[in-house]
Amino acid sequence: MKKIVFLFLALLPLISVFSQEELSETDKIKNDGNLAYNQKDYITAISHWEKYLNSGAEGVADDIYTLSLYESAHKYAGFTMIQAKEYEMAFDYFAKYAAFGRSDTPTDGNFLYNYANLARQLGKDTLALDLYDQCLELKYRDDASTYSKALIFKDREEIDKMKAVLVQGLENYPESRYFKNMSAMLSTQLMREASKPFNEANSLAGTASSTNIDAYISTMSKASQKYNEAVALFEEVLKYDPENKNASNYINLSKENVKRFEDYKKSIGR
Repeated sequence: MKKIVFLFLALLPLISVFSQEELSETDKIKNDGNLAYNQKDYITAISHWEKYLNSGAEGVADDIYTLSLYESAHKYAGFTMIQAKEYEMAFDYFAKYAAFGRSDTPTDGNFLYNYANLARQLGKDTLALDLYDQCLELKYRDDASTYSKALIFKDREEIDKMKAVLVQGLENYPESRYFKNMSAMLSTQLMREASKPFNEANSLAGTASSTNIDAYISTMSKASQKYNEAVALFEEVLKYDPENKNASNYINLSKENVKRFEDYKKSIGR
């Protein structure tokens, strides 16, 4: 299971609760919802308010305040479920809250970020990517959102997209707590890519035989070309991970092999 970091930021007002003796049966249901809400029992509040809002009683259709509280309670119920590590239930509450289409939802970075994390936790990657993009537009936890997007692309094996996100992240967030993680992820991938021409060069060099000079030069020329390709890629690693000793060692070894071949050609006048 992925390790996801959630954030909680919610300061909620108390709402009025009245004596049951003063109320009609419909208003008693509403009052029970108010009481549960004040006690932060949002799931119970939702249950009561659903009965109230669906009762068809006089005045209920115009009770915009309770309707708004009912909608908001879904968000807070979702946070409650996150704290309880009931991620599927949390996601369901968040999804329903999002479906209400409230005007404040697109600017609620805290909700969007946690909703994105839930979606990623549950493997709903397309939704998670969209939500992280919304966080980026709001500049809310944009460094963390960038890193999370890269992780999704890595899991999907969409390597080019992962690299593009990481390059942008390293450029935009040099002071981020995720900078080292992004740098390590990118350099690991670049090392993997650089190793391919390096290994091909070694393989070619291993088959080269000096008993036939023309064949030897032809094979080693191909090997040198691969070594030079590897050098360029290993230098790209150092661009994002300057302390990467393996990349430095492979660059030196590749250059030494190319120089040794060039010196050999000079020695035989080729």
